[in-house]
Amino acid sequence: MPELGGDLPEESHLLKVTDLDAATFESFIDEFNHNLIGHGYFKERLRYALKNYIALNKAKEQKVLSVFLFGSSGIGKTEVARLLANGLLRDTYLAKINFQNYSSQDALNSLIGSPAGYVGCNHGELSEKVQKSKVGILLCDEFEKTTRPVYSFFLELLEEGRFTDSMAREYDMDGYVIVFTSNIPNEAEYKKNIPPELQTRFDLVCEFEEPTPIEKEQFLELLLEKAIVKYPEKFSAYEITDADKRALFDFDYSGITALRDIKRVFNNRLMDLFTQKGI
Repeated sequence: MPELGGDLPEESHLLKVTDLDAATFESFIDEFNHNLIGHGYFKERLRYALKNYIALNKAKEQKVLSVFLFGSSGIGKTEVARLLANGLLRDTYLAKINFQNYSSQDALNSLIGSPAGYVGCNHGELSEKVQKSKVGILLCDEFEKTTRPVYSFFLELLEEGRFTDSMAREYDMDGYVIVFTSNIPNEAEYKKNIPPELQTRFDLVCEFEEPTPIEKEQFLELLLEKAIVKYPEKFSAYEITDADKRALFDFDYSGITALRDIKRVFNNRLMDLFTQKGI
């Protein structure tokens, strides 16, 4: 298989976690763990689930690995899917469905296409995005906001490892990891909002917790590490000092729970630093 996180070779097949050999899997997990701040318990469970999934998939015992993550907004749930995709192919497109847009009676038609003969008949968003993707990762965001027919559709998809669109075209999801995310706040609400029959189909369910002060500091360190890679010309023109770093991190993030909000402030302060240094 191609180098981990490398560029896609010409005419390559879809890259999936089930392609990873033992050594590449460990590198994949190490990179994932480094780039996801906090959530240690989840990381341990995900490694266990992925390792078993690779073996079970090879034995044709399990076609899809499904992960359901819930908790407050902005604390890393969708980042899980992005990191999994990026670990397979750097800077790749991630197939993502936002189920906030799938709360109407027509939701299933929007997902897999309207039946033949209907005005606006098409493939549906799911099939289009799966076809566009080069990696076997699917993100189903804000999944709790959709409808009962869509829940039933995914119940069958997770059972069979494939789905059929409105034009009777079949899509094989063998080897896929499907990450479902939700802003449901706790386990009690999860059990209340997600149908019991679907709960039994998820392979890994985990609640994401808000970052601790130490984890916020670690996140800032990670942001700076990534910025040095992202802006090589600027950092080669000026070597950042410890004082610059302290100033960059010197803002009150104690009341900020969403990591995306911390990232926004960091990026603005980084641009200010570049301006101050004339680079």
